[in-house]
Amino acid sequence: MQKIVGYDNRSEEFSELISLLDKNLRLITPADDTELNGDRLCSYQLAHDYLVPSLRDWLTQKQRETKRGRAELKLAERAVTWNLNQENKQLPTILEWVQIRRWTEKHRWTSSEQSLMKTAGRVHLRNASMFVIATILITGLVGYMFQQQSLRSQREKINVALDSLQRTSGPAVAVTIEKLQEMKQPVLVLKDLKSRYAEASGTLEKLSLAVALAHFGWLDADYLVSQIDLIEDRDLGNLVSALSKDPIKGLDALRSAANTCKTPELQHRKARLALAALGLGDTTLPID
Repeated sequence: MQKIVGYDNRSEEFSELISLLDKNLRLITPADDTELNGDRLCSYQLAHDYLVPSLRDWLTQKQRETKRGRAELKLAERAVTWNLNQENKQLPTILEWVQIRRWTEKHRWTSSEQSLMKTAGRVHLRNASMFVIATILITGLVGYMFQQQSLRSQREKINVALDSLQRTSGPAVAVTIEKLQEMKQPVLVLKDLKSRYAEASGTLEKLSLAVALAHFGWLDADYLVSQIDLIEDRDLGNLVSALSKDPIKGLDALRSAANTCKTPELQHRKARLALAALGLGDTTLPID
């Protein structure tokens, strides 16, 4: 102690200092004597516990002026607490852990400090992994909920448009089909169209559905051609538009139907078939 305080060769002055601190100021008090290499050593301790924090602050004041010093002090403090009570709440926080790793030298850590930092690193890695997994799950769940909400909204819009389609004819059919295409849900629209088409019984509604189906890649050319005598002139354009989605299949159906028109009373039907073929760019279908 005499050497530490700078009184190595000044025994008399050191004795006066100890006497001043002990007997006059009563800041220290003698503790149990100890022996070292046969010599009897007198040790002292602080007389008042409330002096400990102030003394500790004074001793570490210079060390606290640097980031390295503060990190070293935090590591030592946490290590002492961890040794007394090894609970996760006594470990350095993630920020403290990063600062200690950044500003201290690992090879200078004591065994208890190494154990502390190793445990803290493992705990923080586990917590970070759980946080990432939870974030992914929550994000996925929220995304799924929004997707389902959007899907329900799209289905409602599709149903409204299909209800309108089954009640309309002429140019309004093309307008409704365009609205369905703008929804960017071809799979859902096609599925609902097929379902309604299979259940439809009225000529008007089934014809409109058949035209719409052609615009979504599913052409029932034979049915469309079979309706050529029943549809009004304003729906002939819708029929030609539907057949044009697969002109080869459409022309085959028109020629097949025209070949059955052998009698004079069927010439009107054949003329309409030829007119539809002309709309597809074919001029070879004969009109007797």
